[in-house]
Order: sequence, then structure tokens, then C-alpha cells
Amino acid sequence: MTTVTIFSVTAAALLQASSPSATASGRVLDITGAVLPAAVVTAACGTTQVQAVTDSSGDFHLSGVPAERCQVTASLDGFVTSRRAVNFASLLAAIEFRLAVRPFKAHVTVTATRGREEDTSQVPQYATVTEQSQLEARSAVLLTQALKEEAGVLAQQTTSSQGSPILRGFTGQRNLYLIDGVRYNTAAWRDGPSQYLAWLPQANVERIEIVRGPASAQYGSDAMGGTIAAVSLPFLVARRRASGTASAMFGTSSALRASDATFGLERAPVSVRGGATFSTLSDLRAGQAGDSHAAVTRFLGIPSSVVGSRLENTGYTQSSVFGSAQWSIADSRGLALSFQHARQDDAHRYDQEMGGNGRYLSAFAPQLLNFGYARYQDATLGWLDGLSATVSVNRQADGRSEQQRPSARIDEQSNTTTAFGYQVQATRSISSLGSASFGADLYDEYIDGVRTLIEPSGTTSPSRPDIPDGTTYRSLGVYWQQTAELIPGRLTARGGLRYGRFAFKTREDIALGVPAEESKTSDVTYNAGAVLALTSALDVTVSVGRGFRAANAFDLGAIGLSGGAGFEISPTRAIGFGGVRGSTDGATAVTTGRPIGSLEPEQLFSYEGGLRWHGRRASATATVFDLEFRDAIERRTIIFLDNAVGQDISGYAIVRQDAAGRAYVAADARPLVTRVNVSRARIRGFESEVQLRLWRNWNARAWASSARGTELETNTPRRRMPPVLGGATVTWRPAQRGWWVEGVMLAAAAQDRLSDGDIGDARIGASRTPASIAAFFNGTAVDRGLVRSGILVQTGETLAQVQHRVLGGAALQSMFTETPGFVTISLRGGTTLGRHLDLSVVGENLSDRNYRLHGSGVDEPGVSVQVRLRARF
Repeated sequence: MTTVTIFSVTAAALLQASSPSATASGRVLDITGAVLPAAVVTAACGTTQVQAVTDSSGDFHLSGVPAERCQVTASLDGFVTSRRAVNFASLLAAIEFRLAVRPFKAHVTVTATRGREEDTSQVPQYATVTEQSQLEARSAVLLTQALKEEAGVLAQQTTSSQGSPILRGFTGQRNLYLIDGVRYNTAAWRDGPSQYLAWLPQANVERIEIVRGPASAQYGSDAMGGTIAAVSLPFLVARRRASGTASAMFGTSSALRASDATFGLERAPVSVRGGATFSTLSDLRAGQAGDSHAAVTRFLGIPSSVVGSRLENTGYTQSSVFGSAQWSIADSRGLALSFQHARQDDAHRYDQEMGGNGRYLSAFAPQLLNFGYARYQDATLGWLDGLSATVSVNRQADGRSEQQRPSARIDEQSNTTTAFGYQVQATRSISSLGSASFGADLYDEYIDGVRTLIEPSGTTSPSRPDIPDGTTYRSLGVYWQQTAELIPGRLTARGGLRYGRFAFKTREDIALGVPAEESKTSDVTYNAGAVLALTSALDVTVSVGRGFRAANAFDLGAIGLSGGAGFEISPTRAIGFGGVRGSTDGATAVTTGRPIGSLEPEQLFSYEGGLRWHGRRASATATVFDLEFRDAIERRTIIFLDNAVGQDISGYAIVRQDAAGRAYVAADARPLVTRVNVSRARIRGFESEVQLRLWRNWNARAWASSARGTELETNTPRRRMPPVLGGATVTWRPAQRGWWVEGVMLAAAAQDRLSDGDIGDARIGASRTPASIAAFFNGTAVDRGLVRSGILVQTGETLAQVQHRVLGGAALQSMFTETPGFVTISLRGGTTLGRHLDLSVVGENLSDRNYRLHGSGVDEPGVSVQVRLRARF
């Protein structure tokens, strides 16, 4: 077989060499007759391809072309590719192409190469796109929930109204979020799971693009675990058309009622589009009507059914309005305006209330987003192939209220971050070697913070916000990205550099104990990657990159309660106490003997390789990665060398200090923590996906991923690392029929590699001590009538008896030493009821399994049905 193959290839080569060849010349122009340098002209003649690039006069010259009929194409970034058949055996005249300018678009497609539209198969890093049709079919209320079926994404939810994807073990401020190419992250974002992606209205999203791995060379600080980009619905250009949609959705697990409406009026040269959404949810019924981490089970050892079959205070309402307009100034120039407003009401942090820590109140308010931008684009500007300039405003209001008991004081605060962004980006083709994208961005951020302590008597007093009022943060970046086709049709390489500078500043507030502080840092980073076509169907990818994250305002200025790790104080305050770094971020931390110091930027060195197969009936991708995480900014328990009892920290007094030097405030059972640079960690894993055309009308898809992280300093697991995740779908879509059916399986292995912080986290290990049991027994349990006259009504036990039954005499014990694995089955489908009406139905978790995604603070919905009716006009 091998001999035959070699002979066939050799014979073909000889025949080609002996066949007559021809030469041809021509010119590439735009539709106005202007010359187009750097356009690529390709003559495809069977298995032979001949390529040329136009010079400064728009002229090209093809030589060695087989004297036969060939397909010739002319292409240039920013223009519509032109194709024509040419018979080189009888060609007498020059070839002329006239390229039309690609229609102006009001959005930027985000890939691993900034500002370029590329097929994900040609990107060295693992990238996926979740289209609007997929978002609608999954019937998710929040955008994060729609990403559960993407490889390498753990769709964590601290509570029902929030969502924070975890990519390769990173979440919160270590992933970058973009809206139409504009930075969505702010300097106030925390390192733990955050709620901000959940605010975006799904009805305004055309697709979600995810690029795994660091993208700091393209986008700057925070782009370490990956980049998640929401792309808004596009305009239809140069057509006179009015259009719109209206939908209603109902669900059983949380009595969901949701609706949205959109409209568009497109009449060149001006187009407008807008819409609104509204949803309301009642308390969630989890699988088997239970709660795996309920406070009553954690501290009293009694079933969650005692407090009801639904998860208390998990209902909320969410609304949004959005609008955009564009003006096509000319065929190659345009101006786009976009704005969206989103609001959440009645949201509660369930894991801090009866879902975990047992507080009386932990509510989020306000939760507001106002995000908008103006963008100018020019596809033909002198020697540049394209230029865009964007001015943006990103205003996020994030507040909360905390109360331990009805008789305790209320801690109420709100932080509003306003980020003004300025971006300039240009592209330029550089002969046949490829093209470059380069530019600069600047973000100026202003944080307003208000915190009020409300006593039971009604008196109020101001207190220091988590991030001090008047804090500012500025980030500046300059970058260059280059692509090159080193071997035409076989090997494409790319790389880039970026310089970033960051400045943090707080102003003095003597009354609240806030000192004036300034911190400046800078960084230079890079990335490089390549895609090599081994065969027409098999590609090899490699990627090397360095991610970084400069300490932001939350790292440098935060003081206050943190749901995941206890009471946190700023590094400056910890240094002032003469604190020493603990070995972990939990209650078992011991001294390392190393003093707490100033924060340096985090660094991530990424090494990634993969294989991609794209055949006629199947496609597959498999990626492995090794991440070396250095100088990670992590929480660590503070070890106090001197007596700290009685010290006041923003209205919270240190009430206890144990023999190891760990200190505590009354509001939390865990010791005080701060931020330090941890020396080194390693994360290794894989991501894979397969798509198959099984047979006529049947398609299948399967995916799997894993990420294993270890703190090399202590040889302990990294925090919040996802378990092995996977899933599969099988779809039946009969041809020429307006309906479809799809089965969905989601699965996760047990995660038994828990860090000390995971063990103490109410969302994961949910540890308890005699003191925490006593606080709940004599506090919330009394307030709710579960304990009367010192007796637990359900069992007739005293506090001492409950402590002994729950802990068995141990000083510290967790509810879970692992997050259990699961397998769930769902079924969904849809049909067309007419030209303008669609119906879809989703049956979720059909076995009613009780489970939760690792790191989430709320169990997943039990068996439920969602119905959506959508009208289009």
C-alpha cells in the first residue's frame, strides 16, 4: 500500500512537471477604480496553486500556472473576495478584479488575534463560538448557564442570580470579559466568582466567543484563564427593512416568567435597533427538593426539609433595555453607537443565608449596569487596511446588605465603578507575509464607595467601604499583533507584544481610617503560536504565551467580609500590624515566618499544544496545556505575632486570637486573611471536543475537560479547581421539516482535591466548629423557632448534644471532603408553528438528581420544564 501511494504521488508530480505552463498579469482595484496593494491573488488548478501579491500599483504577476481552466480569487482584508474562472490555455488579456468594500459592521469579532475575523480552526489556542441559535435552544435564563455545554467551562453560580465561568481554574478578575471588543472588567472585580456576566441581556447577544488560555498580549491585564467575548446582534446593511421579535418563557423549577422584545429599522445609511427584557423567578426547587449544604444540616445535622422544599431567597427579578444605531458614512466608513442598561432586584447571597453560613440577611442591592460606546471605523485610510476608534463608558453599581441576626446591626454598602475607555486599533497587510494589528487602549476608573452601619436603635454611622471612596485606577496599554503564512496553505504563525502601565490611588479619609496611598506598576508580555497542516484534514497547533494581572483596586484596598474566605484586610493594613504570612487561607494555617509585603503583578506562563481533525463526516479537537502560575495574588491567613484582640478594623473588632496567632472578628468563624504573592503553582489539563454526522438527520457532539492545580509552595491543591467535566448531545433534525429534538447528557467526576480554603468555604466543604455551631444554635436557629428554651425542637437535644452528634468530639470538621460527581439527562426540542412563530420545550434533569457544580453556592434545579414561544416579524 505504501509503494502504491508513493508511486501515485510521484507520477502526479511528473505529469504536472511535463504539462505546459502559462504566465498571466493583472490588476486589483476597488469599485471606484483605486488600486489595491497587498491583495492576494490565487490561481487554483486542480491540486496546483499559484499565488501572487499585488504591488504598490495594484499589479500582480502569475507564473508557472498550468495551461488549463483554473479558479482565480483575489482577496484583501476589509474587502469582499472576488472569484472567477480563467482558461490560461487561451488567455490573451490582463486579468482585472474589482473588489467591493466589505459591509461596515458594528461589532468586532474577538479571536486569539485581536481585530481579525478568523476561522476558529486557524487559531492556535482552543477557541469556541456559541451561536445565538444555541443560546436560544438551551433556554438559559443567565448567559453563564448557557455555557455549561462548552468544553473547559465550569459555569459556577454562587447564587441563583449570579454566574461566573471558571476557565482552567481561573474565575473572576483572572478572566477577561469583552462586550463588542470593549473591556467589561473593572478594577473593583474580586478574584472569586463574580456576578457581572449574568447582568448582560441574552436577547442582545448574537454569540459568545471563548478563547482559552492567556491573552494578555492582546488585551492586557486579567486575560489569564481565558477571554469571554459577548458579541451584540448585528445590523443588516444596505437594506430597507423593519424587523423584530417577541418571546415569552415559562419554567417550573423556579416559577420562571420571562419575556423579551426586540425591534430593528434598517434604512441605509442609518439603522437603529433596540429591545427590552424582563424576568422574574421565585424560590428554586433543587433536585429531590433538597439542599445539600443547608445551614440547618451543616450546624444542626437535621434535614433541609425542615425549612422547606425550596431554596429560600433564591428568587429575583431582572430587567434590561438596550439600543444601538449605526450610520454608514460611506461604503468603507461608519459610526456605531450602543448602550445597554441592566438591573437586578431582590437578589440574595444564598450561601451566606440558609444555604450555608446561616446569616439572617445577605442581600445584593443595587445591582446596576450602564454600558455604552461610540465607535468609528474606516476600512480604507491611506496605507492602513482598517482603523477603528472607540470611546466607552462602563458603570457598574454593586452593593450589599449584611445582618447576622434581626437584633444585630445592618452593614450596608455600595460601590459604583465608572470606567471611561479609549481605544484605537489599526490593521495593515504586509505583503504575502501576513498582516499586523496594532493600537493602544486607556481605561480611567473612578470608584465611589458608601458604607453605613445601622444599629438596632435606628442610629447610623459611616464606615470604611470595602474599597475606599474616591479610589482611582488607570491602565494604559500599547500592543502589536502579527500573523504570517510561512508556508502557503500549510503553516501559519502569529505572535505579539504588549506594554502595560497601571496606577492605583486612594485619597486620605482620617475619619474612616483610610490613608492616602499610591501604587504604580508596569509590565511587558508576549504570545506566539502556530498552526501546521500535516494533511488536508489534520492540523497541529502550538501556543506559548505569558499572561499577567496587575494588582487591582480590590487587591490593594479591600477590607471587609468575604464570602469565600472570611474577613479580609488590605496588605497595607496587614503590614502595619506586623503580620506574618500563614501557610494557607484557612483555619489550620501556621506561620511561614515570612513577613507580609507589597503586591507584585501575577505572571502566568502557558504552554499549549493540540491536534485538530476536520473530515467530511467528523471533526475533533484535543488540546493539552501546562500553566506555570507565579507570584499569584492569593489570600493567606494572617499570623499576628503580638496580641491583636481589641483592635478595630473598619468597625469590626478583633475578638479572639488563638495560640497559633490567628485572629477572628465576631462576624465570621474563619481567621483574618490578606493578599500576598504566592511563589508558584502549576495547572495541567486538557480540553477536547468531537462532532459527528452519525447518519442522515442525526448529529452528535461530545466534550470533556480536566484541570489539575497544585500550589508548589505547599504541595497542596489550588483553590476552586474544576473536576473532570464532560457531556454529549444527540440531535435529530429531519430535513425540510420545521422541528428538532435533542438529548443532552452532562457529567462531572467527583472533586476530592480540596484546598484548605475549599474545606472552609460554605459552598464546598462547609466546615464547622463547636463555636460556629453554638453561634447558629443560639442565633439564627432561635430566631427561626428551631431552638426554644435551649432545646433543638426537631430532636430535643441541647447545644452540647448537637455539637457532639455533629462533630463527634472533633474541633473542626467539614460536611464534605469532596464535591460528588453526577450525571444528568435532559431533553429539548422545538418546532415551527408558522412562518413567524416558534415553540421550544426543555425538560431538564429528568431524573431529579440533587447535585451542584463544584464551587457553586446553590444546588442545580431539579426536574423541570421550560417552554418558550417566540414570534418573529
